[in-house]
Amino acid sequence: MKPFICLLVIVVCLLLGLSACKAKGTPEQTLPSQQQTAQSLTQESRDSSSGQTGGNAVVTAPEGALVLPVRIEVTPDSPQRGDSIKLSLTGVPEGATVSYEWRQNGSLLNESGSSLKLAENFKRGDKVDCRVSVTASGKTDVWTVSTTVANGNPIIEAAATLVKVQDRVYRITFKAKDPDGDTLSYELKDPVDGAVIDKQTGEIQYSVPAGKSGKHAFSVLVSDGNGGDLVYNIAFEIQ
Repeated sequence: MKPFICLLVIVVCLLLGLSACKAKGTPEQTLPSQQQTAQSLTQESRDSSSGQTGGNAVVTAPEGALVLPVRIEVTPDSPQRGDSIKLSLTGVPEGATVSYEWRQNGSLLNESGSSLKLAENFKRGDKVDCRVSVTASGKTDVWTVSTTVANGNPIIEAAATLVKVQDRVYRITFKAKDPDGDTLSYELKDPVDGAVIDKQTGEIQYSVPAGKSGKHAFSVLVSDGNGGDLVYNIAFEIQ
């Protein structure tokens, strides 16, 4: 009888030991999967904000692990007055709703779409923000897009005209303007014999040197004093 009891005890112990081993093995088998999921969420959260700067534009992702893997692209890189800031979203779940809230220097604007036209009421240095809310499956994530209106380069408003003042003396005029309303200055990039430019108006007085004919060319540098400039090339023929 005793040998049978001993054998029974040994079998019971073996069964209990095998059951304990299986219980310990379950967390070890699922742990790699849980770790992989956590790494994916961390990476997704990092991707949602990293690499999304365009010029001075910055996209700030929601705090915490992202449920919605949305990415936002901002164009143009450095918006100027007259441009349209456009937001392009990828990764928005099917059936999700997206809303936009635009602000200029903290003041709420009427625009509620994915783009904003920088009209005449915008100026260099204005801060533009947009809160982008994406709602899916009862959860809302909010991104913030921030950018600053950049300095605009001068533009040519009226092409150059050539007027003969007297024999071998010509006046060259054109019209430039600055989108930010800055006062412009003008200079010849390369000196030309017989040419004098008015630094305030850009008007060129050109006394053609004796014996010189054919093509005549000028490069005018137009500057706004705030880092914006334009090179305007002018060429004409004199027989």
